[in-house]
Amino acid sequence: MTSSFLTNFSGMWRRPVGDYDRAVSEYLVVLDANVLLQLYRFTPDARNELINVLRKIDDRLWIPHQVAKEYYDRRVDAIKEHLDLYASVPKALGEARAKAIQEINTFARRCSISGKDRDGLTRPIESAFDAVMKDIEQRKEVFDLNLAKVVTGDPVLEDLARIFDGKTGDPFDSEDVEKFAEEFKKRVEGAVPPGFEDARKAENAHGDYFVWEQLLQEAAKRNVPVLFVTNDEKKDWVRKQAGITVGPRPELIAEFGKRCGTDFLLANLGLFLSVAKRKLGIAVSESTVAQAESVERRGKRRVEEYVVSHKDYLRIQSRIASELQRLARAVREGGASSKERSSIRARSEYLADLLELITDPDSLLDLGGSVLIEMDSQRWEYVQELLGGGAEESFKGTIGDSRETSLLSVDEVRDHLIHLEGEFRRTLNARMQAERILVQVEGTAEQSEADRELQIITRHAANIRSQIAAAEEFLARNSDFKITDRIRVPRSDGSFASWTGRAPSPEKERGDFDG
Repeated sequence: MTSSFLTNFSGMWRRPVGDYDRAVSEYLVVLDANVLLQLYRFTPDARNELINVLRKIDDRLWIPHQVAKEYYDRRVDAIKEHLDLYASVPKALGEARAKAIQEINTFARRCSISGKDRDGLTRPIESAFDAVMKDIEQRKEVFDLNLAKVVTGDPVLEDLARIFDGKTGDPFDSEDVEKFAEEFKKRVEGAVPPGFEDARKAENAHGDYFVWEQLLQEAAKRNVPVLFVTNDEKKDWVRKQAGITVGPRPELIAEFGKRCGTDFLLANLGLFLSVAKRKLGIAVSESTVAQAESVERRGKRRVEEYVVSHKDYLRIQSRIASELQRLARAVREGGASSKERSSIRARSEYLADLLELITDPDSLLDLGGSVLIEMDSQRWEYVQELLGGGAEESFKGTIGDSRETSLLSVDEVRDHLIHLEGEFRRTLNARMQAERILVQVEGTAEQSEADRELQIITRHAANIRSQIAAAEEFLARNSDFKITDRIRVPRSDGSFASWTGRAPSPEKERGDFDG
């Protein structure tokens, strides 16, 4: 459909499946380094299928010089990290197995359970662990790469050398490197995508911007539309709404259109393979698509584990929510320049992404009196910076130390509860929207992604409910917090559920979702 209501708001709505069909069939296909590195993690069959897809695209395939450089810098690490899993996972499972058996033996002794009955409890556990260990060992035997092979005679490199012969961009000369490095700094200051999310990196902070600039130059020279295939879902590349990826950021689409005068699309590897299977007639198994979709989506950063008390966990969320409110007020009050508004918007998106990360059940583990959070060290440093002078003392409880090191005021929890309840309402609306999208894309290549997004939103809603319960429990113990009214919240099926209002005083309503 052609409409100014759509074209004037490119990047604000998700492109239809037919556009991706056309892009895979006709556009210049540009790959990111994370796609090439996935070849070292795929099973042999999946690797061969991806290689065959790239061969089929042939002359429409191209990579920027920066992508090739990052591939060479990281290919050995990629295979090493994957091979390490075959040792680290069995080790972790062995420790868990020993711990489980130990607990059952302790239970048996204290409850005077006979040896026969004890064995009846431990035998299923032993069998389950044995089956998993055997499956991992079989997968290890099937995997055909090892570190020595990659270093001395890398078969993946040989395939890529043939495929990308004459299809790799030239490097910037020394003057261009200096010029674009300075341009990158200016773009970071103005929060112009891509790359500003990597600005704090010690090495290769400009990498994403160099990829983008080289891609722009090639597209302008050829005067062709581009499909960029990447697993990078940081917010300086893609626009998300309610946790659902809409597409490339509007700023990227606008810059590409201005400099190249053609269309720009972005797809992750899973979507790319699904469309290629249908449009190019290439054999791509469901297993290969599933492996592509299971790629880590948190960028290129190393994830660490941090342990904080429940009070500190709530305090982190409260401070992020307060900062988001402050930034929103700054925009409403006006007076900010265009550059300042752009910076505020980028900071707000970064904070919203951080808040989503630390409330994502997949990134959390409840340890009883404390919470384990998974995030990269860069974001963790930002959290400490956000908390100001008290951060050093408040976060002594990182990496295996769960001491409670700070106090959380009743007012802070109350403010945080207001934020949680608003977030819960928004999440319910997002869930209804995701359900509608899932119905619309049923039977298409986007169905699996839409289903995954719905599952993420549903888990997020459940996590918020548990946070609301924890905050209410804290307030019940430490203030005059009490139940007040009930209102109704719409369900996705059009019926209504109960919302139990709670407040420190009758004039302030609060809520929790009842089903």
